[in-house]
Amino acid sequence: MIEGMDLKTLWMPPLYFFYSSIFVQIFGSTLFAVRFGSIFASILCIFPILGIAKKMGITEKSKLFLVSILLTDILFFKISSTARMESLCLFFSMTSLYLLYTDLTDFQKYFFSGFFLGLGTISHPFGFVFSFLAVVVISFRSSFAFKKLFLMAFGGIIPLLGWGIYIVPNFDIFILQFGAQLGRKKDLLVSVFTLVTKIKIILSGFKYPIAKLISLVLLAALLLNLIKYRKLDFEIKKNIIVHTLCLSIVIGFIFLSSESWYVYYIIPFLSILLCLVFEYGNQIEKGLVSLFLIYNLVIIGIFINTNFILNSTKDLQEAYFNEIYQYTKNSKKVYLQAIPDPYFYLSEKNINIDMREFIPGELPLPEEFPVKEMASQDLFIFYNEDLIHPFLKIFLQNNSDLYDRYEINVPTPKGYEYKLFAIIYRKKHKNTLLL
Repeated sequence: MIEGMDLKTLWMPPLYFFYSSIFVQIFGSTLFAVRFGSIFASILCIFPILGIAKKMGITEKSKLFLVSILLTDILFFKISSTARMESLCLFFSMTSLYLLYTDLTDFQKYFFSGFFLGLGTISHPFGFVFSFLAVVVISFRSSFAFKKLFLMAFGGIIPLLGWGIYIVPNFDIFILQFGAQLGRKKDLLVSVFTLVTKIKIILSGFKYPIAKLISLVLLAALLLNLIKYRKLDFEIKKNIIVHTLCLSIVIGFIFLSSESWYVYYIIPFLSILLCLVFEYGNQIEKGLVSLFLIYNLVIIGIFINTNFILNSTKDLQEAYFNEIYQYTKNSKKVYLQAIPDPYFYLSEKNINIDMREFIPGELPLPEEFPVKEMASQDLFIFYNEDLIHPFLKIFLQNNSDLYDRYEINVPTPKGYEYKLFAIIYRKKHKNTLLL
């Protein structure tokens, strides 16, 4: 519904879209294709993370623990299987950090580290945060020099120039689309989210937030004990400090951006820190860290049991999508803001349907919002009435007599991940609308 989106998608950096198109070419235009692309990228993330652990002198047993703690994390599991940019961005960003641990020449190390940072940034803007982590790693692993930063910047600017070439011919559209995202962040941080809300957002991705908070406090205590009271090699203590600082920077940026999706980026650093305690801690500390793995296994076991054994997520979702389809099967133009998203299901069922995807309700847009485009829609679908864009809400209120309102509510069991609920506004007839 945003101007120019049907011509060029400048809402986000482009690399994720190019990457996903490879899987769409292989598997077809399906939800499986783009989800598989994200899963594949998350598996690739394991290699630079293990590479960093190996460079820190971690043994095979501890590396196995690192992979186990990473792959059993419920947030890593969920976001890796979601059609989003985080996995690809994390792979490029962690590869960038791994290169800083290698024994390559200065040019190879810093140029290619910057290049991968650039690739991470044009996968998702959060990739830029890893440039701060790179500075931390450089500062602790070698003497700090502007030459190194210059080589990194030189490498990083190449992917960004590629994005720039994509932007320049449509700069006005870019300012509208990407600018709206930035405006949304500003409004959320300044006027919407409180301090407590921001903390809740950081913990919200985990199944049991309070338990996760307790586990983070425990990890902090274990790390402090290792650094302060244990007679460990200076290099080992340095590694703990570096990754604690990296974790702190990432959490800080998540706090500033206030996006629950971004919590995904803390998991590698949590996993590395847990691995360091497992490698260098005493028997009691190793036992306490092992509780993290048991916790992960219990949580992921509950998740799988609830969603795939006791209940069939596929069948519940199919029922939800089918109910939506019954209202849309005779519609040509549909505005879609539903979670889970039935886009691919509806596209397959009705090849002539023209869908406009959702706009977050809080997104700031210019006054010349495309009212005619809104008026041309046959049907509107929302999963949460509070998240309807204010312009859309006014439009529907002004024309309430011209729309029938329906609700879909597929019953879900206790503990189920989603509420399968939707509100539908379907146009009654072709009378004049109040614009």
